[in-house]
Amino acid sequence: MYTFSTENWTRPDDEVSGLFGLIDGAVRQYTDELIEEGVRVRVIGRLHEAPSDVQRSIRAAQDRTAGGDRLTLNICFNYSGRAEIVDAARAMLAGHADPNEITEPHFAEHLYTAGQPDVDLLIRTGGDQRTSNFLLWQAAYAELVFCAKYWPDFEVGDFDAALAAAQELARRGSHVLVNSLNPYRRIGQTTAVLEIVEELGGPPDAFVLPYGGGGNTSAYAQALGELGLRTPIVSVEAETRRETLATAIRIGDPVHAQAVGAAGARVLQVSDDEIVSAWRSLASQEGVFCEPSSAAGLAAVLRGDVDGDRLVVTITGHGLKDTAIADRLAPAPVEVDPDPDAIAAAARDGRPGG
Repeated sequence: MYTFSTENWTRPDDEVSGLFGLIDGAVRQYTDELIEEGVRVRVIGRLHEAPSDVQRSIRAAQDRTAGGDRLTLNICFNYSGRAEIVDAARAMLAGHADPNEITEPHFAEHLYTAGQPDVDLLIRTGGDQRTSNFLLWQAAYAELVFCAKYWPDFEVGDFDAALAAAQELARRGSHVLVNSLNPYRRIGQTTAVLEIVEELGGPPDAFVLPYGGGGNTSAYAQALGELGLRTPIVSVEAETRRETLATAIRIGDPVHAQAVGAAGARVLQVSDDEIVSAWRSLASQEGVFCEPSSAAGLAAVLRGDVDGDRLVVTITGHGLKDTAIADRLAPAPVEVDPDPDAIAAAARDGRPGG
């Protein structure tokens, strides 16, 4: 838990004093509860630079909870990830370490968190999508979840949702940023629906979109509800969710599955071969290159599974999570002049000049 960073010293004096008061009060208030729950408190950072009364409270909490054996709560106080690395390097130099014998495990023994495992899940609240100098070494392979809520408003349900998202990412065997818990992204998706309906002068016969975690489906349903529309939503998933080559929808247990069901969305399945075929069609006929998962909705339309004369097929703009997919499936690169017409011709025909 990041409570006070070394950068916080640059704030006005009254803010710094207020932060110290909050920290001191929280430590005193919750120590007995932490003891009952078997939680051991450890403070990492440059505690010696804090006011003496705050030091006493924190050290007392550490001493009183030393017997906790269910959970270790690390409180990062007067902490900076860069400062921690500097302090570790200083400790090694003070011990006259042989540069030729320094290894990553050896270096980790001199970090504030020595003896503890690396971070599996890092949750950043407040809407910012950066780690802000926090556990730079330990979080190198952590799953990152960003939440727009501020820390005082963060609830058990928010933690459960973040944990579920991170567990799903861990099952993929990759490490990517997760933004589906960020309501600002959701606002963008709902706004897109409103703009599409306005541009068309009315609702389409159906919205068709890829189904990975389900956040986009629930956002579309929300927007349609605000407009008082009952336009069908068709959510298209991969037949083999856990093994599909479309990495952005390779999600075995969708985080928003309940919301998708509540939205009344029609869920269809397509094969990887169908996804690849639709993906290539987008590139050759429309000049649109995207992560294969974005073509899942189009694959269902091309198969004839979605009725209507006016369909909106969403190309979601997922980042390419697995660049090896492009190496295996995309055509060989074609060199063209830096001219829009030449690029368009190459996209359509696979060769410059059409």
